[in-house]
Amino acid sequence: MSAITVRNDVFQRMGRGLGTFMPFLCQNHTATTTGGAAASGFHSLQMFLNALGTTQPNTLVGLPLPPSLSGPLRLVLSQTQVSSARVGFLAYFYKIGTVDLTAAAGSEMFTHDSAGFPVKRTKFGVANTAVNLLPMLYITTATATTAPAFIIRNPSGPAAGYTNQAGAGVTGTKTITLPSATTTVASGFMLRMENGDSGVQDVSNIESVTAGSAGAGIIFGLELLVPLGFYSAGLPSVYDALFGGVLMRDLAPAVPTSGTLTGYLGILSIGTGGNVNLGGVIGTVLDT
Repeated sequence: MSAITVRNDVFQRMGRGLGTFMPFLCQNHTATTTGGAAASGFHSLQMFLNALGTTQPNTLVGLPLPPSLSGPLRLVLSQTQVSSARVGFLAYFYKIGTVDLTAAAGSEMFTHDSAGFPVKRTKFGVANTAVNLLPMLYITTATATTAPAFIIRNPSGPAAGYTNQAGAGVTGTKTITLPSATTTVASGFMLRMENGDSGVQDVSNIESVTAGSAGAGIIFGLELLVPLGFYSAGLPSVYDALFGGVLMRDLAPAVPTSGTLTGYLGILSIGTGGNVNLGGVIGTVLDT
């Protein structure tokens, strides 16, 4: 079959068994996470992943997708429901590396994952296009004594610490300080980029400015897929990608430049608080 070009192609594929409706239930966020502040990127982020198998912060399992894909997996619709009002996105969380928040001031605190970045996918018909990501810090070990602080740059020089949306190396100047000396596990924060930058294609180095006596985390690159507005507790949020707008995003993960990519399909929630439940259904069709 040729690629999808009109809406009727979607219905034909559904009739031939090339579509799915995948119910999902995210892990209940029972712990109250630490809220963000100006020096930590303002936003308070939470990651919701598959309830089956996930035990945050160290055992993570993404929302399920068909096990074998022979082409793009197009989003048709999503319906989600959450137990408290907030804003969110269906998103991919790609692991770029880990950070040691106890690293001595002036030293390197970042270890890059084995996968090669940038990650790539077909965008606007152009294959192997680099995906611009939003950098997120996810806390896996709670901090203690002192709020850790750091800058996205190579301490030797200093030199470039990340590759921006234009593919250029950037030496960070902004100090990122966690909002609390005792920042809790599963808390998420948006890393501050330099003025004029809207995303990263890779992170290579992070310099410690102030060390905590405990603390560790993961640097994820976020690929936001579609917005989800949870306007009221218990009120379903529906995103119609077929008739509500031309945004049938590919739910297959991006492909790394080299190596094996660790990535999770899930829900990015902007907010804090414990005992938050989230579930729904995702409709897809194979575009092949």
